[in-house]
Amino acid sequence: YLIDNKKENQMTKNKKYKLSTHQLKYIHGERYRPNNPNKYIIEDGIEYLNTAVPTSFMKLNGKPENEPKAILDLLFNLLGFDHMFFEYFLNWIACNFALGKRPLTAVIIFGLEGTGKGILYHIMEKLYGKEYCSQLNAESFKSDYKLAPSVENKRFINCDEITLSIHRNREPFFKGYIANPTFKLGKTIENHGQILFTANYFTVFKINDRDRRYSCKESGFKLEENNFLGFGSYEALEAKIDSELPDFAKYLKSLNIDVDLLKEPLDTPEKRLIIGMSKSYLKDFHDALVNLNIDYFSRLRNSKLFEAMDKDMRFYSRINRANVALAYNDLFGDNISTADIMKQLRALNQEGIFEEYNILHSGSNHYIYPKGKKI
Repeated sequence: YLIDNKKENQMTKNKKYKLSTHQLKYIHGERYRPNNPNKYIIEDGIEYLNTAVPTSFMKLNGKPENEPKAILDLLFNLLGFDHMFFEYFLNWIACNFALGKRPLTAVIIFGLEGTGKGILYHIMEKLYGKEYCSQLNAESFKSDYKLAPSVENKRFINCDEITLSIHRNREPFFKGYIANPTFKLGKTIENHGQILFTANYFTVFKINDRDRRYSCKESGFKLEENNFLGFGSYEALEAKIDSELPDFAKYLKSLNIDVDLLKEPLDTPEKRLIIGMSKSYLKDFHDALVNLNIDYFSRLRNSKLFEAMDKDMRFYSRINRANVALAYNDLFGDNISTADIMKQLRALNQEGIFEEYNILHSGSNHYIYPKGKKI
């Protein structure tokens, strides 16, 4: 590439300008280096154009003129009013934003809808720039072809309401992206971002007891329950947050960032709960079906599904086969098919409860009769 030093941010490629040779600069190519503020960078003795463009917030320096109270209150509520996790999370954000150092841990926030998870992503989009942030859902993980552009050259990635099956099947990607500087998705991707997982229910996550990647926290109150932090409406709160963004950027840069704090995830009750559930979730589900334990299914979000299962279990000592996958997907945020969940249940059960010979027709429905129950 030939760069015209007198034309800021303009690259000349196959274009003609009336220039003398002293106005031209030769560069070898492009590199994305968000931790380097310089427009031109030298690596291994070769000069490149740095394509990472800082936002106006990244260029701010000095101490904040005012405390960004609305933003800090929002985060404190979102993080369940936990002072230790609040400090950890601020360091986690600031490490990448202020220092350009990607923390080698990810954060999981789960809880009720309306606690501020969406506003947090709005804040990060403003700080880093929309093109450097990415919000992923189940559709994003259907192929490497779709996933690669969603994570390449991103500074902040929000995996929102992904299913248990995705978290399980894409575990190599999450592990690789969080811990390693590069990862292969058809091509080699340089990892520059940090990952935030958000969900309404903790049951969509799978974590083993030797994990060194995830810090987990349950969110606090729904914003409408505290009058949107005293601002009366979502719109008024968002406007206040937007006005505080310059001070919040300075606030993050002024923190005494503890990089060592981010080398390991926090041990929280929520994480221990997810680890325990990851070990036993399928067996507990199996046992609840076998023992016709309707109380186990009281957590179902689908009230009509719960009512149907309650009626079948209490009055007929049976389970509608079609409701098994529906209940599993509702409880664990998955999208497993009836055939697949039945296959897994058969592998756990040695007494034939989920075999075809124990499934009888009644009209258009197929009912399972658990152990010890009379047909």
